[in-house]
Amino acid sequence: MHWVLDVQLGEDAHGLRQRHAVQNLALLRALTLNILRRDKTHVVGVRAKQKAAGWSCAYLLQLLNF
Repeated sequence: MHWVLDVQLGEDAHGLRQRHAVQNLALLRALTLNILRRDKTHVVGVRAKQKAAGWSCAYLLQLLNF
């Protein structure tokens, strides 16, 4: 899971230094990864699902509607 968070979501590349901000963003990244992995309608990788959610509001809403 750490590799995916680092490579796909850029976890190690952030420039935050404040403890609470780092923890909050780590939680959001983990939540994002879980949402993307839960989706079985697109049989592609995490990066492709991120791009699809950025391009299509309908797909983004589909992801967010648990």
